[in-house]
Amino acid sequence: MTKYDFLDGERVRKAHSVRNVPPVFQSLAISLTRIPDFRYIKIFPRRIAASNVLSDDGKKNPVVIIGDQDIVGVELLIVSFSTRSRPAKRRRIFEPGAYPADSIRPPTQSRGYVNRGRCLF
Repeated sequence: MTKYDFLDGERVRKAHSVRNVPPVFQSLAISLTRIPDFRYIKIFPRRIAASNVLSDDGKKNPVVIIGDQDIVGVELLIVSFSTRSRPAKRRRIFEPGAYPADSIRPPTQSRGYVNRGRCLF
């Protein structure tokens, strides 16, 4: 028995880069299987592709090219927002030469913020 029952390996597949399939992807893939024109459905990290033709490059991806004859395909781009994730902690940085040396306190404004080792200007 597989981890996900709806992945049969023939009609519905997932890419190797997908570790866990979120519930949104599961419900969309199951809904796409109800459409008889979509013979192949593949789940990617941020999208789902479904088509009646597979690609010839060996990756077995559904073909979703606009304008080709005899191809029925759809590609759903999925953007998920998590309410649990918190923004990265930011702290102000000051440049050493930004204020005079005889001044006791640094200025109240800096050039940017530091976010996990990166300077955002």
